[in-house]
Amino acid sequence: MAKEKGLPLGTFLKRFSSETQCQEHLVSQRWQIGYICSKRGCRHGYRLSNGRYQCAQCRRQTSVTAGTVLHKTHMPLRQWFLAFYFVSQDKRGISAVQLAAMLGTTYKTAWSMLRRMRIAMGQRDETHQLCGVIEFDDAYFGGQTTGKKRGRSTEKAKVFVALSLEERGGPRFLKMRVTPNIKQASVKKFAHAAFADGSEIRSEAIAIIFRPWRATPMNINPKIPISAFFIGCTS
Repeated sequence: MAKEKGLPLGTFLKRFSSETQCQEHLVSQRWQIGYICSKRGCRHGYRLSNGRYQCAQCRRQTSVTAGTVLHKTHMPLRQWFLAFYFVSQDKRGISAVQLAAMLGTTYKTAWSMLRRMRIAMGQRDETHQLCGVIEFDDAYFGGQTTGKKRGRSTEKAKVFVALSLEERGGPRFLKMRVTPNIKQASVKKFAHAAFADGSEIRSEAIAIIFRPWRATPMNINPKIPISAFFIGCTS
């Protein structure tokens, strides 16, 4: 991700020091233009003493945590928000043992919280598309091999790597995906899922895989949609 100024822990604790503050933040994120009933679309509702919101028309009750990693959890929202903070601030990743010590919970609870968060992040990554200027290449993961095939025929794990850049050229978002091979069909499938139309692709791999662009692999018109540079290619 892009290098952004982190939120100091003291500021975070002031902003989310109570259950009410945490819940109000969830409400603002869930209903950014005001309450909307998920059943009938009614915009009139009120908050009940149990924290749920009830539609004034159909009486349907909705929790602000419904459909999120917080759904049906018994942990206080303050603990969840702290967990989100610690996980987002540690670039190396955080273990359940570390999180349990930071929150003062059991290992089992911390492990369950991390599992929910990782599943949610994985689902978000599946649907997120890189845009703008994107550097794309393939890589291989695995230990050293002796007397075996190298390059694209290697038995090592093959991975597509794509990195979107900021206006100044710094890294913004990184997307990686294991692939069974580096063939045209696999590249096209990854690109259609991972790159937004109108993106500028910078890659030496395109010159190898898509031979019509061998001479100018770094000069793809950013105004042409992603699908355009696959026209004429056969898998």
